[in-house]
Amino acid sequence: MRSFRQSFAQQRLWFLRQLEPTSTQHNVVMQFSIEGTFHPAAMGKAFAAMIAGHSALRTCYKDGADGPQQWVESKTSSALQFIASSEACPQAQERQVRALVQAERTTVFDLEHGPVMRGLLFQRNPLHHELIISVHHISFDGRSGEIMLQDLAEGYTEAAARSQSQAQAQAQAAEAIAARPAAEMRKQWQYPDFAEAEPCLLPPDLVADQLAFWRGHLQDIPLQLQWPEGRRQQAAGTGEHRFTIDAALTASLTKFARTQRLSVFQTLRTLFSVWLHYLAEQELFLIGTDIHGRNLPAGSASADFRRGVVEMVGFFVNQLPLKCDLRGSPTLSMLFERSRRDRQQVKHYQHLPFDRLVSALAPDRRSDSAPLFQVKLNYQPDRVTSRVFGEAVLTQFRIEQALGNLDLVLDIMHGPQGMHACIEYNRQLFSAQDIDVATALWLRLLKDFPYLLDLPLPEICSRLKQWDFERQHSRQQRHHASNRARLATTARRPMQVS
Repeated sequence: MRSFRQSFAQQRLWFLRQLEPTSTQHNVVMQFSIEGTFHPAAMGKAFAAMIAGHSALRTCYKDGADGPQQWVESKTSSALQFIASSEACPQAQERQVRALVQAERTTVFDLEHGPVMRGLLFQRNPLHHELIISVHHISFDGRSGEIMLQDLAEGYTEAAARSQSQAQAQAQAAEAIAARPAAEMRKQWQYPDFAEAEPCLLPPDLVADQLAFWRGHLQDIPLQLQWPEGRRQQAAGTGEHRFTIDAALTASLTKFARTQRLSVFQTLRTLFSVWLHYLAEQELFLIGTDIHGRNLPAGSASADFRRGVVEMVGFFVNQLPLKCDLRGSPTLSMLFERSRRDRQQVKHYQHLPFDRLVSALAPDRRSDSAPLFQVKLNYQPDRVTSRVFGEAVLTQFRIEQALGNLDLVLDIMHGPQGMHACIEYNRQLFSAQDIDVATALWLRLLKDFPYLLDLPLPEICSRLKQWDFERQHSRQQRHHASNRARLATTARRPMQVS
């Protein structure tokens, strides 16, 4: 077992773990549906090989004389668990799957002793399996998920090939190995190498320059998003609402972004700020977003090391505060231009670890609220390329993680068939009906915003209010029509008069 310093990102989560040792806030649970002829034993071997190939998945965490340390084990005891469903009914099987996922979400990881990753394979029937993998965020991020799936698919193909005839095994294994150019790069560089090099990648003069920018950029901006009075609900916990932005609307958003020299994220971010302004009635506030953190500062490392960082499994995520300035009754076109200018500024100053920024700004802290921002927008393209496991195919997947001390998070995954979105929300602030209404307004805004570009913000908010009224009126009309139809078909009994 060897020890290394923890990266800045890991130190942030390690500190939070010391405050709340039983927290499962940073459990990441991934569910993959696999359909077709499938060999569970081959997946078990692929899972073990995948963990063996990445030191971040064989790591435990402790405090040392030189600060927080990560200790890398030469091997791990984590193995893929296999469970065959005892139910034939699809609905009952789905309840079993949801119970397994929920159990993983609420089971604490022992970071000091490991393992940091658990896996189980649930068999609905011989041609339909659910692969459920949970991992602590301190060892894993979104890009790591892509690497994990690629390794599992390649490892499964090799393991399945070995179980066939010798001639077939040699041919298929050779083909699989030849298709793994990134695998050799992953063996050369591992996450502890990045953690050890990180202080040199962020020298004091770079940190000072980045801090100076952020102090000026965020000056006089409220660091709390204040929701209207009366918003607080009686319920506790976290709610979740999933929905889809269809392919046609996704294509329309992408085309608009391209013609306006905006990224899709910038387009969504601007509309998200308008939507939040309507909900919170605040003109100046911050939202947060997660960035992958693998873009190293210019000139800080060799090209070889930079390529290695892209292929590492580990936790590189940094958080970025984004300014939303809607003062002065701007038009929507003006807000898009503000977003473009802000992004051009911020992209050069995204290397500062978020914890250092919070320490420098020293905002008033509350134990039940995140610092700087309480709402996040996360957007990422679906870069999953490993969808085939031998003769079986990955048909769908979902990722679940706790909301934490945030009020609301909108996660958007941009796939080939549209965008899959999930709103996670604090149930003490929002009811399920609130989120249902807000989602409907969000989708309407995405659809109709090209017609609103020249309208000032107050008029856009009036449109949102009108859409909300029309939707509620339509629901009431349908409800009344349903009641009338039910009354029309109700058998009437004659009244007896004594």
